[in-house]
Amino acid sequence: MARKDVPDEVARVVLDEFAERGYLDDARLAEGVVAGVAHRPRSRSALQRELTARGVDTETAQQATAAMDREAEVGAARRLAAKRAPSLSRLDHAVAYRRLAAALARRGFPADIVHQVTCETVQGERDGDEGDWATFGH
Repeated sequence: MARKDVPDEVARVVLDEFAERGYLDDARLAEGVVAGVAHRPRSRSALQRELTARGVDTETAQQATAAMDREAEVGAARRLAAKRAPSLSRLDHAVAYRRLAAALARRGFPADIVHQVTCETVQGERDGDEGDWATFGH
């Protein structure tokens, strides 16, 4: 508010009102961001980075994402992969793998989850056709 030249006394009144209504609660914000993973899949580490970028302290960010276990993270990666899958069906296995793996990695998923979900997704898009997919360790 200082950057917008809002007088200090007005800023104090507004901030007090926001605090009373719970709008300035970092833990509540963190819970909301983590709950949003169903709509916008991200990894635990990506969520923690997003929260700290929004000004939430590291401890609060870690607490909010602590409930996100490996299965929840794999589920988030699968949801993202499912959104990308239709565009992969006509691509060569190697190209499909590379593009999907890159998309998952950009969202902060660990390498083992990226590999697992990418193999499952590209394999599924091939309707069970193994082809040269074995070269990717699946």
